[in-house]
Amino acid sequence: MDKVPMTPQGHAALTEELAKLKIERPKISAEIGVAREHGDLKENAEYHAAREKQGLAEARIREIEDKLSRAEVIDSSSFSGDRVSLAPRSRSRTWRTARRRRTASWARTRPTWMRAPSR
Repeated sequence: MDKVPMTPQGHAALTEELAKLKIERPKISAEIGVAREHGDLKENAEYHAAREKQGLAEARIREIEDKLSRAEVIDSSSFSGDRVSLAPRSRSRTWRTARRRRTASWARTRPTWMRAPSR
């Protein structure tokens, strides 16, 4: 798997969010238990909402744990120069150039609704 580059501040923010979500887990389970006591689960909106909330929280916990396990904390003080960039560089082209050169990466990555009509 690829490493996930992040700043120390980003790593701290994800760690804090993970801690909050793990504290919220028992509360959600309690909500499910209370909703379950109301009766028929097929027609119980509170139960379904609590289950959906639990699913979203668990998915976010897994996502954060995955990112943190692959995290590569980048210290900006180790870089020389004025600017630091984590994203790949790309060149933008004008609409006219993109229309002429269909092989241009910019033309291929635009959403379909932005593309010029085919002739």
